[in-house]
This record gives sequence, C-alpha cells and structure tokens, in this order.
Amino acid sequence: MTTGQDYKDKAVTRPQIKDYERLIPAYKLNTDISGAEYLIGNLGRDNSPATMVIVNGFGHDSLDATGDTHDQVIDMHSGARSSVGGFKENVVIASHAVIEDVKTGAGTNRVVPNAVSNTITLGSGSNTVAFQNLSDSTPDRLDTVVGFKTGVDKLDISAFATPQGNTHYVVPNASHLEIQSGAAGETYVLYWKEFIYRGSQAPDFKVRADGVQQRDIIK
Repeated sequence: MTTGQDYKDKAVTRPQIKDYERLIPAYKLNTDISGAEYLIGNLGRDNSPATMVIVNGFGHDSLDATGDTHDQVIDMHSGARSSVGGFKENVVIASHAVIEDVKTGAGTNRVVPNAVSNTITLGSGSNTVAFQNLSDSTPDRLDTVVGFKTGVDKLDISAFATPQGNTHYVVPNASHLEIQSGAAGETYVLYWKEFIYRGSQAPDFKVRADGVQQRDIIK
C-alpha cells in the first residue's frame, strides 16, 4: 500500500493520527497544554525532521516552521497532511483541530489556507499561498499574508478564478479581479465571481498581501 509519506527510512516513535483518533475519545483532550495560545515549532530543531500530529482544544494556534530550510508544503485544513523538515506528509492536523496562523521557512514553500481567518507569515524563501475556495478568505474572515515579496512570492487563486483578458476593464456579470491599496499602504486582492457594478456588492474573495502586484497572482 502506498501512502505518499516519506520519512527517509526513519522509524516512527510517537503516536500517529490513527492512534489519536482512538485515544482522544477514550481519554479526552488535555486542554492544559492546548490553551488559548499555542505554538507548534520554532524550538531550535525545525531543520531536524519529525513526525507529529497536531491536536488542539480551543484558542488561537500557530504552526511555526521558520527554522526549516527545506521545501515545505503546509496544508492548514483539518485532517490534512503537510511536509516539513525534509520529510513528506509527516505533519498531520487532526480532524477536529484548527490552526489559525502559519510561518514558513527558507525553502520553496506552498501554503494552503483554511476557511478561518489566517495570518500567514512568509519566510525568506519562495512562497506560494494557494487558495482552494472563495470562502477561504472573505471580507468577514480576512486572511493576511505578511512579508510578501513581489516578483518572488505568489498568490494562487486558480482553483476558483475564471481566466480573464484585460483586467483594466470591468465586464458586467462576469468575474472580476482587482488590487486595491489602503490609506496606510496596505494592499488587498479582491475577486468577484460575478461582478455587477462597482459599489453594489462586497467581493466574494478578499485577502491582504501588502506589496502584491498583478504579476504575482496565479489565476
């Protein structure tokens, strides 16, 4: 059976996702270590790979992989597998767990946000933030991408965006993408699945990524 996981011939020495699925219903979650603010990673060993299952109870939780120089694939969805530290699919977010924030490392990284309001801090490497659904980042649940480097990093909305021609012109009842700047220098990417006319409706998708330009968006 092929799982897609690759631990580089290293032995697994800690409980895995199937173990937690049986342990938590039987013994309950230890909320003493899953409190209001919880940080996973950035303990000085991020460049040394490990297998882990992320569980949490409540509060605001962060996955910090800034010390990792390997290429990363971080999927923030509950039940998803991520690749960190040189292993493949070695980090699992439990099906009940919610991760709000992620910090990437120095490699070529791909982050897949979830549907809650995320803060995604990009490391020194080349990063792609790949949104899967319009609802992943909205005016009410806004994602913020920190440290975006134009010409290096990418925002990928191709999973839901309709290919467009000249984005300088608005076509009524068609999809529409635009970049807006705020008074304090902040930058937002807005996307309407079906644009009627300006000011008539909130965008279906909105994300903040200061400094982003049209060339940085994959659609």
